[in-house]
Amino acid sequence: WSFRRVLFRSIRERCLGEDHLDVAGSYQNIGESLCKLGDYQGALAAYRESLSILESLLGENHAEVAEAHSLLGDVLFHQGDFQNSMEEYSIALAIREEVFGKTHQTTAASHTEIGKLLTEVQDYDEAEARHRKALRIRETIISRESPEAADSRYYLGYVLNQNGDYEAALEEHKVAYDI
Repeated sequence: WSFRRVLFRSIRERCLGEDHLDVAGSYQNIGESLCKLGDYQGALAAYRESLSILESLLGENHAEVAEAHSLLGDVLFHQGDFQNSMEEYSIALAIREEVFGKTHQTTAASHTEIGKLLTEVQDYDEAEARHRKALRIRETIISRESPEAADSRYYLGYVLNQNGDYEAALEEHKVAYDI
């Protein structure tokens, strides 16, 4: 499957040129496949190439550029490179807040990514704050009964559990289950 994506990217590059949005998309597809295969270095290279193309075509402050930073953050997270992952997630959040505002679904997604990372490095108080922020956004713009709100409740419960607040964690998990 990865070979097909590489071939497809090569065809796109010949037909469209190296700096085209579809070529950037192909690099993201390749990065996704490589990440799933456990080739994180290859995934990073593909995602960085995609980011480079996106920034040259769209500028540094675009929703697709934010997504590219988020994808880089995901790979770095899987590698255990939490510092650089946080940097990428923070860039994505800043762009999303600029482009969409502080109360948008993709902004909430950035807070969730950062909250998950902070949980991994055992910064439970800040992780809880990020998940609560994501939950407030999702409950406000989508619904208290949405799957996205349930996800936020799950992650909030997970953080509370990790931090030893088992009763509060149980309550959050019950609400997530009810949704």
